[in-house]
Amino acid sequence: MSDKSDKSDDILEGQPEAESEHEAVMEGEVGQSQSPAISPEEVRPILECLLFASTEPLSIKQLGRIIPSADAKTLRRAILDLQVEYDQQGRGLQIIEVAGGYQMATHRRFASYILQLNRNKKRGPLSTPALETLAIIAYKQPIIRAEIEAIRGVDSSGVIHSLVELNLVKIVGTKETPGRPPMYGTTEEFLKVFGLKRLADLPSIRELREQYEKRSESGASEK
Repeated sequence: MSDKSDKSDDILEGQPEAESEHEAVMEGEVGQSQSPAISPEEVRPILECLLFASTEPLSIKQLGRIIPSADAKTLRRAILDLQVEYDQQGRGLQIIEVAGGYQMATHRRFASYILQLNRNKKRGPLSTPALETLAIIAYKQPIIRAEIEAIRGVDSSGVIHSLVELNLVKIVGTKETPGRPPMYGTTEEFLKVFGLKRLADLPSIRELREQYEKRSESGASEK
């Protein structure tokens, strides 16, 4: 009986060591499965492909999910290197920061050629009432129609509808008042059209008009 007991004790004492060895092997396998770090030089051509293929701005977070081996610092450095390279070489394309992400776009100095290509696709200019209403929404959002009309002094339902159709404005919620009227705010398309990184970069109404007209003619926010 004592011999059997001793053998059992030996087996039990050996189990933790075996488990430890198994865990070490598992940890090694996990470590090997992780993607190796990638340098800014290696990630640059990948970024070019992604920015060229995407019709929407790509954020650092989105790029990080697609390229898990590159951290945020590496991605930002690679994008900056590409921006400098494009600028120094006088490329017809540029990488711009817009609407919370990065996008490949045509350079403004070639806008006249793009206009010839897209003569039938030119975006119509915003009317003065539409631009005024858009500016009010942009600076006062979220805002309801009654508040817009109180500022403008005229009915604005038709103008708001047009801005919604242009995807420059959208309903962002309802106000906690009788009737629960819809509240309006700007869209990501608004940021793209006016070349803004974020709402904090909003220019004056005059500058908004100039930027809208330039973007309408050049199509700079699109490839």
